Amino acid sequence: MTSLSRMIQCSVVVFSLCFAFSSVAATIELEVTGTVTASGFASVPVGTSLTAFLYYDPAAAPLGGGAYPQPQAEIFEFGGGSTLTAPPGIGQIVDIIDNSVPGFQGVPFGDDAIYWIETSPTATGPIASDPNLLTGGTTSLELLFAAPHSDGVLTSGTLPDIFPSLPQWTIASFDFIPVFGGSCASGSCASFAGAVDSVVQVTPEPATGPLAALAFSAVLLAYRRMRVRAKKT
Repeated sequence: MTSLSRMIQCSVVVFSLCFAFSSVAATIELEVTGTVTASGFASVPVGTSLTAFLYYDPAAAPLGGGAYPQPQAEIFEFGGGSTLTAPPGIGQIVDIIDNSVPGFQGVPFGDDAIYWIETSPTATGPIASDPNLLTGGTTSLELLFAAPHSDGVLTSGTLPDIFPSLPQWTIASFDFIPVFGGSCASGSCASFAGAVDSVVQVTPEPATGPLAALAFSAVLLAYRRMRVRAKKT
């Protein structure tokens, strides 16, 4: 086999791997940080930090009403060791364009929004034994991003391939509330709310373009070295 033939075969393999790796996972991960600004929980007092790991798939089929399935568990970690975890089956991601229902899910009239809503997430750590936590009933955890429709932050009812940066949103908040049923050991169920401080899109795989360019450069360099060796012999 000639050097050129080997180079061509190598190129085909490398480029195939690049495209395969780029299509392994369409899921986008966001790492969100925030701070609790109001709370009725001793276990999650005002000033407690939040680190949330959120996921969505821009190619996911809609469920209806602007809702999309949650591809994997969402994790909300709070300073002090409390955690709220939402398996895929209990949460949805909702994309709203030009909201026409004032105050719907905390979204102002005329705003675009994306929010994660989790029904009765699993509590672990200090919050799980907090006497103000609703048990045996339904709770709701929501993380919301919203901005006026006129700002053009969102351009369609599909989830974005690139999540807008925090400064583009006029609202970035989270809250955890008791909804109905169950009871609290203290007799008075509590909630908490807070503001998002940062949001970073985590990309699991590099884009195909940079991968392909890097691969091509490596193959070209290898070919040049083979030609140099051939000339010497």
